[in-house]
Amino acid sequence: MKKTICYIILLFCLNTYAGQAQTVTFAFSNAEITNAGPFSSYEADVIISANTDFKLGSGQLYFDYNPLAFGSSVVAAGQVTITTLGYALGQTSGPFGIYSSFTSNDNSSSRLSFSWQQALSSECLPADNVTTTGTALFRLRIDFISGGDALDPGVCFTSAPPFDDQTFTACGSGAGSCGFPDCAGASGVQLTDDFFDCSASAPLPVEWLSFDARAVGEQVQIDWETATELGNDHFVVQRSKDALRFEDIDQVEGAGTTFTALYYEVWDKNPYIGTNYYRLKQVDYNGDFEYSEIRAVEINGPAVKVNVYPQPASDWLTVEVEEEVKPERIQLFNELGQLVMEELASDQDFRWNLNVQHLPRGVYMIRVGGETPLFANKIILQ
Repeated sequence: MKKTICYIILLFCLNTYAGQAQTVTFAFSNAEITNAGPFSSYEADVIISANTDFKLGSGQLYFDYNPLAFGSSVVAAGQVTITTLGYALGQTSGPFGIYSSFTSNDNSSSRLSFSWQQALSSECLPADNVTTTGTALFRLRIDFISGGDALDPGVCFTSAPPFDDQTFTACGSGAGSCGFPDCAGASGVQLTDDFFDCSASAPLPVEWLSFDARAVGEQVQIDWETATELGNDHFVVQRSKDALRFEDIDQVEGAGTTFTALYYEVWDKNPYIGTNYYRLKQVDYNGDFEYSEIRAVEINGPAVKVNVYPQPASDWLTVEVEEEVKPERIQLFNELGQLVMEELASDQDFRWNLNVQHLPRGVYMIRVGGETPLFANKIILQ
């Protein structure tokens, strides 16, 4: 009798240890706003991964959402669609589905649940369908109410007890061959060490199609195209001389929320001579922002003879320009790109003596010209 009790206790301990050792993580991927429903819809793939590969059994997941965006009790309202075809829960063995009894319920006015049952035994699965690299379990779609697509969807896993620990490894048939699962005699293991990651549940505010910058003569054309925009307030066009410190040079209003591809274009009529770096800062209505990739454009100024001396300079700096050229101004910028001195020119001016003794010692950028620079170069004050 004692041996039997010890065996049962040992088996329980082994199963408990196995459940604790096997971890499982649920996450989102490919979140987007689409026009799949009567109104626009939120869609995302639900991803499952683990620390070691295994065959998935029955399970249940819970999702919270923003009722201001979707309304209340979305399952009863017919706003929820679960797609399993082409996903792990859509796996088959011959003509039969390995999983069945897919059930969606309103767990509360702002929470829904989705469950699945194992219809065939683990022997019917050709290989482990939960891996360390992640597997797409199913795709979740919730239709917005009118105007809801301009709000934060707020879709996230419900991870607090008693909504966690609802996943099991697959039951066997008991006979060692593909058949109906025998979850009493050849049971799976309840996974009690699960994690939930909502970091990728929010769709991107702007889906980019392109972003380009190119030299056109002595100016730069900057254009971009978006496929969709979600709560997009505006774009800020930024330029840099070193790809580290950027300055704002233009601002373009966004389209708010739209699912139509849109094209934007601005021109930089006063680029630096040499390499210019451009990026976009996309700003949402709530103040959140993201940056685009950076594009580099090379500008070769006209062949103008400009002499700047002495170098390095101390108290005075002399600038001479050939007489055929009529620059509008001479400008000095510090290393932060800030304008620290400007000297306007007349049509008769071809030589300037600049008093720089009041400026801090260091490296500066001198620009000669007007709307389009004729000359730009670094100088040193010491």
